[in-house]
Amino acid sequence: MKQLPILLDAKLQAQFERDGFLRLPMLDGEAVSHLRNLYFQLHAEDPPQGFYSSTFSLDLAFKQGISEAIERACEPVIKANFGEVIHLGGSFLRKAPGEAGRMPIHHDWTMTDDPRRYTATIWVPLQDVNAENGALKVLPGSHRFSNVVHSPCIPLIFNGVRDVWEAKMQTVEMKAGEGLLFFHNLLHSSHLNMSSEPRLALTYGLAPAGTSLYFYYREAGDAPGRMERFAVKEDFFMNYPEPGTRPKVGKSEGFVVQDHRSMGVEMAQALGDGSLPGLQRVIRPEGAALQQVLEKAQFPIFKDAKRNVELAEKGFVIFPFLSAEAVADLKAFYYANHAVAPQGFYASAHVRDTDFRKRMSMEIRRLIQQPLNENLDEFQALGGTFISKPGGASGILPPHADWNIVDEREFRSYNLWIPLVDMVPENGAVQVLPFSHRWFDAVRGPDIPNPLLPVTDEIWQYMQPLKMKAGEALLYDHRLIHASAVNETAEQRLACVFGLVPKGAEMRHYCLEGGKVAAYRSHVAFHLNHAPDEAATVLDFLGIEDTDFPEISTDKLEDFICVHFPELLKEVDLSTVEEKRNFWQIYTPANVVREIAARCKSLLESK
Repeated sequence: MKQLPILLDAKLQAQFERDGFLRLPMLDGEAVSHLRNLYFQLHAEDPPQGFYSSTFSLDLAFKQGISEAIERACEPVIKANFGEVIHLGGSFLRKAPGEAGRMPIHHDWTMTDDPRRYTATIWVPLQDVNAENGALKVLPGSHRFSNVVHSPCIPLIFNGVRDVWEAKMQTVEMKAGEGLLFFHNLLHSSHLNMSSEPRLALTYGLAPAGTSLYFYYREAGDAPGRMERFAVKEDFFMNYPEPGTRPKVGKSEGFVVQDHRSMGVEMAQALGDGSLPGLQRVIRPEGAALQQVLEKAQFPIFKDAKRNVELAEKGFVIFPFLSAEAVADLKAFYYANHAVAPQGFYASAHVRDTDFRKRMSMEIRRLIQQPLNENLDEFQALGGTFISKPGGASGILPPHADWNIVDEREFRSYNLWIPLVDMVPENGAVQVLPFSHRWFDAVRGPDIPNPLLPVTDEIWQYMQPLKMKAGEALLYDHRLIHASAVNETAEQRLACVFGLVPKGAEMRHYCLEGGKVAAYRSHVAFHLNHAPDEAATVLDFLGIEDTDFPEISTDKLEDFICVHFPELLKEVDLSTVEEKRNFWQIYTPANVVREIAARCKSLLESK
């Protein structure tokens, strides 16, 4: 994923993002000597801990003095090499000889929930370090490995499998005063200190300017994935001396939840081998806050409350929208830019010419903006496209649901479909399966298997054609199953479509990569400026979705019909079919419907 830069040198930033760490010259010999002397002046006696950090001293003035001294020493290099940053403070580290100073594979605390932002550490040894006296070990690229929050009271999900990565860890031998910049979520550890002297180092924390900082606290005995989130300031480490306790600083934002299942050996091996590109953290509000998210997912887009209810229940709403003049203007613009009628089912959004796509979208938006504002509320307008359906079988659009353009676990997205000619079954009217936006969960996007394929022919029997006048609007949930049959006329069935998402919702793009669903952070301009297959080169990669590829069976379809179309039960004809009729006379579409209805009735009566 593309990160906000912290380094001024673009090549160094790219290396940092790729590997998760970067070596930098930091302190000269004089500065190293000064800081070593300061450490021993302030620590007349050896700390009792095998691994000691001055950050966790209870003496606020003591550790603030240390932090300020480290900041002064590092300031020239930071100013010369880094852009605008937040300073998180510095501390001394002491690693005792022997087992007492052992440090297993881990990553540092999670301090932000923005995938583009991060917190990082500059680690500087105050003597030469190697495998004999406790040099650091790192796993390149592992800053993408963990998709869950970690803090002193929230265990790492890979505790049981971290030995899988031991052979891949790289020792970083360093001279005194060299710096190692690394992401807080880079997997790292250190060799045992087999010398007779303690290994001394300093750390200094940084984050890109504007990063919102958080601390996550979990009460002992609470559910593994439940945690309290605190908004904290950059001096948090100075004011949180007792790891594992509930913070007394910062503002609680309530409880959030995350999937906290332990990582298995196979996942750990796949990540270590590079066969998985990485995972993305997902945190959601709990309880009442979670309910607010679910309500937000319903997207109350209409100013008319009754239409919002209808949309949430059925998955679509038809309402008056464009004037006759606006319809005429849109048709005139379309034909002026399409001198030759397109072949087959056509959408201007699929034309490779970027400028052409933009012109079509901008004119559609200009002509529908006023009725959009009059009818809808709290929405973000996306692009528009012309849709043309010619006469003949080439324009058939089978039952399907549109691609995800948001994370549907939190939001909904919609299309506003506006016919520019009267729409009737004869010219290929849109057909919908009411309530199907709540039927099943499936991520949808380029090359992702369509779960409806096994029952496409059966679903046609239940699709409901929508008769609409030119200028009316159909607003439907992208999850709604819809289709259109043959246009039996000689004229194009012309319409325009406009996408909508909740105000403030982040857009997503999902596609199939290596047999798995990849998620990208998208934006309004992506589909106007790029083809879907360019996602990997222009969008921020969020990770691999942990999702199945559901398939809808005939039994599942019949169950759905039983629940949502009980009126079919009233149409059941239980008369015996005469055996002398041939197969096609018996299994007409109407009789297939009656047969399913009869099964529904039998099922309901048996319960």
